[in-house]
Amino acid sequence: MFEAKIRELHVEEAASMAAIEQSAHQHPWSLTLIEQTLRQSGHFAYGAFLHDALIGYYVFQVIHDEGHLLNLCVSPTYQGRGYGTLLMSHFVQQAKLCELRSLLLEVRASNQAAIHLYRKFGFEVVGQRPNYYPTADGRETALLMTCALVSEAGYNSRLC
Repeated sequence: MFEAKIRELHVEEAASMAAIEQSAHQHPWSLTLIEQTLRQSGHFAYGAFLHDALIGYYVFQVIHDEGHLLNLCVSPTYQGRGYGTLLMSHFVQQAKLCELRSLLLEVRASNQAAIHLYRKFGFEVVGQRPNYYPTADGRETALLMTCALVSEAGYNSRLC
């Protein structure tokens, strides 16, 4: 894995994000949805760059003391090389800087690679959202995963 630089993304980079979405997902976020999300208060996006080219990103929303990971996407060309782990590590660090107490995400029940990644960061399945994601054949269940960053004793040391 080459050293990627991570920085905050802005609406001007939505087209690059949408291009990665289109290449990585059968049911991608649209350019309009990405632009709307980036303009909303409390929403943040960070991207991983190699040689000034965006190769992956994540988007999260802050709700009170909770961080909701809305999307994490790595270009198929760069998948399996540790960039998803790099982005997740950055997300957890940002959450701690924001003094968030917990993290939440939804993931396709069939996306075993993502589930494995999230478990490495201390996420646990706490529920399901039936018929949450569109598929070619209908709808798919989402697993609801959470991770407590703060316990009674302070920040959870299991995380990065």
